[in-house]
Amino acid sequence: MSAERVVDIAVVGGGLVGAAAAALLAQQGRQVLLLDRSRPVAWNRDMPRDLRVFAISPGSAKILDSCQVWDAISAARASAYQTMQVTTTAGGELTFHAHQHGLSQLGWIVENKLIQSQLWLHLEQQVELAAPTEISKLTPGKRHTLLELADGSRVRAGLLLAADGARSLVRGELGISTSTRDYQQRALVAELETEIPNQGVAWQVFLQAGPLALLPLGDGRSSMVWSLPTAQAEAATGWDKHRLSAELTLASNGRFGQIKVVSQVAAFPLRLLLAKQMRQNRILLLGDAAHQMHPLAGQGVNLGFQDAAALAQQLADIDLQDQQALDVALDKFERWRLSENTLMTRGVDGIQRVFSSQPGLAGIGLSAVQRLWPLKDRFMQQACGIHANAPLICRS
Repeated sequence: MSAERVVDIAVVGGGLVGAAAAALLAQQGRQVLLLDRSRPVAWNRDMPRDLRVFAISPGSAKILDSCQVWDAISAARASAYQTMQVTTTAGGELTFHAHQHGLSQLGWIVENKLIQSQLWLHLEQQVELAAPTEISKLTPGKRHTLLELADGSRVRAGLLLAADGARSLVRGELGISTSTRDYQQRALVAELETEIPNQGVAWQVFLQAGPLALLPLGDGRSSMVWSLPTAQAEAATGWDKHRLSAELTLASNGRFGQIKVVSQVAAFPLRLLLAKQMRQNRILLLGDAAHQMHPLAGQGVNLGFQDAAALAQQLADIDLQDQQALDVALDKFERWRLSENTLMTRGVDGIQRVFSSQPGLAGIGLSAVQRLWPLKDRFMQQACGIHANAPLICRS
C-alpha cells in the first residue's frame, strides 16, 4: 500500500462474516479493503476435518451463494441434514422434518476453515487484501475513519466495518458498551464415530449439566458439541478417549449406539455478548463484534451473515458520497439488526435458563410446540433464516 490509501469501505477482520460482507459490497462496485492479522490456510480435502463447524441455515446458504462460493463449498464437504430432534432427560421431544416445511434441507454442517478458504479465494480477484497486518491507531471521523497500520501506512475509509470478533479491538477503541453474561461453561467439540451412523439428523439432548448435540458429517460420523460447566469441561478434556466415549454413550442414552471419539478434543468458553449499538458515525459492528450467544441453537454465524446481507441491502442504491442518504441507510441498518440480534440473543439465553433450571417445564414446552403447527413452523422459519424480517437475499 502507498503512504495513505483512500477506499470506500475497509473491513477489519477476515473471518466468515467480514469476508462475506467484503464480497457482497464489492459486487456493488465498491472499493473494498479487507484487513486481517493473518491469511487463512488454503483448504484441501486431505486436511483433517476442522473441529470448528457451523450449522449453515438455508438463508445463510443463499447469502454464500450470492457471494459466489456456495457451489464450491457444498461440492467440497458440506453435510446436509433433513431432520432436527430436540429432547430432554425429563421428557418431551420436538422434531422437525425439512419436507414438512417445504424445504429440501434444514441446513448443512460445514467446517469453518472450508468456508473461510473459499471466501478468500473468491476475494483475491474482487478486493484488496491486506494480510498479515495490524492496526496501531484508529481515528474516527464524521465522514471517514483513519487507520494507521503497524507498517506505518495509513488508510482513510468512507465506511469501516468491524468484524473482528467478540474481543473486537474496534469496539473497544470506540468505547461501545455491551451486555454480557458468562455462562460458566465450555463447549467441548470433537469428531465421533457411532455404532448407528448419523443419517442427516441434527440431534440435541438437554442434560442436567448442559446440552449435548451430535451434528451429521455426511459419512455417518458426527460432530459433537457438549456444553458443560467449566470445571467439568476441564476435567473431561483430561479424560482419555475411551472414558470420554463411554461417557458420551451414556449421556446420549444409546441414541446412536456405542460412541467412539476419533479426534482430538477442543474446548471453547461460552458467554453472551450484545453491543448496545452497532454504529458510531461511519463505523459499523458486524457478527461477533456485535453479538455472541450460546451455541445451543446454532445461530451465531447465521446472524452474522444476516448482518452482512442486511448492510449490502441497505447500501445497494446509495451513493456513499451522499452523506444524508448514507446516514438514513445506516440508521435503518442499525435499527433492523439491533432488533433482530437482540431478539435472537435474548431468546436463546432465555431457553438456556429454562432448560438448565427447570428441565421438566422445558420438556412440557417442547411437547407443546410439537403439537402447535403454526408455532412450530414459525420457529423453523426463524431458525432457517428465511422469516419475513430476514434480508431479501435469504428469502429469494
